[in-house]
Amino acid sequence: MGRIYLDYESEFLMKFEIGVTMNEVKLFGRLGQDPKLTTSGKMATFSVATGTKEKTQWHNVKVFNDLAARCVEFLRKGNRVLVSGSIEYSKVDDKHYTNIVGWRVDFIDRNEAKEQSSQQAGLTADDIPF
Repeated sequence: MGRIYLDYESEFLMKFEIGVTMNEVKLFGRLGQDPKLTTSGKMATFSVATGTKEKTQWHNVKVFNDLAARCVEFLRKGNRVLVSGSIEYSKVDDKHYTNIVGWRVDFIDRNEAKEQSSQQAGLTADDIPF
């Protein structure tokens, strides 16, 4: 006899039964440093701290293209972000690395200095697209 699912779960659970896998992570935390743009200008990297005062976990995040440019422009050390992405493992010269490849970054805190310079240019906070 087959399994019976609730309507909202059925499509999601059926995908797992036929072999579809998922690699997705969400991080909510604070930036450890200002995002850095690579020399190619297509990738930005930054770290995100999660956890508690007793135990902090650091996560290395990579974002690409337009998202990279926006992160460099608007995010600063200490800003809170919500990063959605996937986990990527790599090995370089016998060193193992774990990175989060972000495909979405929600800016929880706005950079006050950026807002002040935008206001001087005649823009309001409502004109900033997030």
